Amino acid sequence: MTRFVVAERRSTHTFTYLALIHVLFVVCALALTVIWGLQGALVFAAPSLIILASTVFGEQLVAPGVTVLVDRPRALEGDTVTLLVKLHSPRSLPLVDVELVPEGSLDHEGSLRALTSLSAHSEFEHEFRVIADTWGVVPIGHVNVRARDRFGLVAVNTWYQIVTPLKVHIHEEFTTNLTEPDRFRRVVGSHTSPERGEGCEIADVRPYQPGDRLQSLNWRISARNDEPWITLRHPDRSTTVILLLDAYQPLGRQQTDGLRRSVRATLGLARLHLAAQDPVGMMLVGEGVRWFAPES
Repeated sequence: MTRFVVAERRSTHTFTYLALIHVLFVVCALALTVIWGLQGALVFAAPSLIILASTVFGEQLVAPGVTVLVDRPRALEGDTVTLLVKLHSPRSLPLVDVELVPEGSLDHEGSLRALTSLSAHSEFEHEFRVIADTWGVVPIGHVNVRARDRFGLVAVNTWYQIVTPLKVHIHEEFTTNLTEPDRFRRVVGSHTSPERGEGCEIADVRPYQPGDRLQSLNWRISARNDEPWITLRHPDRSTTVILLLDAYQPLGRQQTDGLRRSVRATLGLARLHLAAQDPVGMMLVGEGVRWFAPES
């Protein structure tokens, strides 16, 4: 797995609603004792006093450390990426609530929350799964960690930002037909030229003429006609392909989907022609023009 950079953004110490309930209960018991002289109210408020005292004078809560590991830093559209979140703390934490909050461009699979407890110098691991729906450099999101004491009166809320982004590659369209070139380059390739010469595809057969290569003799037809015949072939050529992509980022869901389809088709054509030994160049037109020279 690959380790992602995690930065702590914010950490706050707060009292929970349960702590307010204990405080109100103690205040009411003291009021009953002082105003109306009900000594028994202090007996009922004694457990709350003990809980509040142990919380105030007990061991202070600390925010646990977080480490995020991802099974792969690169993915394709629609792939499920597993994030392994590790918690470690030098002190014991009776109750820890871990929540992964992904960015809007990521979907999730399964639950995004986990509850656990940590003893001193121990670790906790939990896997979260997100689905990469949009191609590009995608931020993952952040991890919320909420640690509480054993009585649930004090909570430490920590927000960890996952700095390292996830690189999501686009699916290319599957294409089977090469584009028709205007002219060929006289280098070895996969296109069949209308000319006749050395190649693999058979163009025609004709009687032997002085100067023809003996390697071109067609032995079956020569034996049938009792005279030498040769086989003519189409030479293999390659062509230079220039792809023009309108990469202007439009607004709206439908326009964005159209841009994705255009990028998929461009990648499919480029890969198909590169496999056919054709140099491929690309021009991106949008907010400016970027030119990539034809290469093989």
